[in-house]
Amino acid sequence: MAAKTNHTIKQFLIFSLLGLLPAIGAAQEKKIVSLLNQELQKEIRRQKKDPENYIGPFFEVLRNYHIGMSSINVNDIPTDSIIQHSITNNIRTISLIVRKKISDSDYAIEKQEVPLSKIKAISKDINILLETEPDAVTVKTTVNGTVTTHNTDLFFLYLSYNKQNQELAEKLISAFKKAGYILKNEYWYD
Repeated sequence: MAAKTNHTIKQFLIFSLLGLLPAIGAAQEKKIVSLLNQELQKEIRRQKKDPENYIGPFFEVLRNYHIGMSSINVNDIPTDSIIQHSITNNIRTISLIVRKKISDSDYAIEKQEVPLSKIKAISKDINILLETEPDAVTVKTTVNGTVTTHNTDLFFLYLSYNKQNQELAEKLISAFKKAGYILKNEYWYD
């Protein structure tokens, strides 16, 4: 009887812990978004306070970093409709929407989105970026009502002002790891 009770307790603990995994992942996703949005707000303040020394593109945020279910169109993936529906609804992505000046009179609205599972590394070469599997980042740009979409393997974080900030990479790598995603730090050039 005691062996059966111990087995039941073990099963209960295992299922309880497994039930907590999604909550732990969600908490870490919030940590990722929080870290990125804090840095993004600092970047915006710096581009306004020090425009002469600001290297990256001037931009304003239309929607902060956000992790949610995919809005990426996967209709080009050849699958049956049941699998297609499952793929569309189960991809966790990170996205950012900014508006940036492209000429004296024109602005571009740019949305970047990438599945979290496709991110492979964080790097810096003037701008901090997430490196992904080939063509995993969908970039949708709207200029004067004309929308263009392309895919790339770089997700630009719009963080370029700070120097000697590799600790940000370490914090993000740790948060991604706790959320279940493994990232490397490929290079970090100031």
